[in-house]
Amino acid sequence: MHDAYALSDLMLSDHFADTASSTKTIEDGRPAEVARGIKDGKVVGLVGWAKIDEAEKGNAKRKGLTKEREKFTRVEDMLAVLS
Repeated sequence: MHDAYALSDLMLSDHFADTASSTKTIEDGRPAEVARGIKDGKVVGLVGWAKIDEAEKGNAKRKGLTKEREKFTRVEDMLAVLS
């Protein structure tokens, strides 16, 4: 998990290093693409991720699997956990 945080941090640092980029927004300090994804419900925050993670773990238990989680195979099913 630490690698995911490090990669996200690196990507955002690289993105904001180029101050001439037209994809930046001043509000929230987020790239326009991220802000749009949040608004459209296609970008999930940490709280939403935790809900999805718990649902995937529950999926594995319900199916009697020995692995820790059963990942969603469709984005729609994953996002349905958040509603």
